[in-house]
Amino acid sequence: HHGSNRNGRYDLLEAYYKSAGVVLGSGTGGSVRLYYRKSDNRRVAVKFFRRDTEQVRRELTLAQTLPAHPHLMQTLGVYRMNKSTRAHALSLPSAELSRVEVAVVEASKAGYRAADVPALVTDYYPDDLFAVIERSEDMSADERDKLFAQLLYAVAHLQRHGLAHRDLKLENACVDETGSLRLIDLG
Repeated sequence: HHGSNRNGRYDLLEAYYKSAGVVLGSGTGGSVRLYYRKSDNRRVAVKFFRRDTEQVRRELTLAQTLPAHPHLMQTLGVYRMNKSTRAHALSLPSAELSRVEVAVVEASKAGYRAADVPALVTDYYPDDLFAVIERSEDMSADERDKLFAQLLYAVAHLQRHGLAHRDLKLENACVDETGSLRLIDLG
């Protein structure tokens, strides 16, 4: 299984994935970009973190240990990245990386080396629920009920494991290629 943490080291992201050059989203904590898995050209989402925090460590641990569920995002692995990938992903000039790396030294406390700033790789979901609702003015009551039931099913799964999502919103509920809801951003 690629990406797993062995002896405090993560596999290098660039060894298995290539960038599509598309930003799916960004915020104060980092960015999410579209990548392709080299082995089969499958689209994936890669979440890059600006700095290491307790919340980031919690999100990575949760993504790797929470039992799979049909309505939660599917984690494919946690990887490290080289400096140029990190600079590009975080939209920082290379000169600013040393400043960022100072904050990253904190990562060693969580078992990874300072150079191994993690990137979270998950399945790619083409739409969030906001876009689906906005586009589907004529969504049937059955379709709405199905998506709402799937959301409740995902939240119940989290609660059974003693977790709360803490950021439920339309943008954090995606719809996969089959039309099923997938809850994302579990951090």
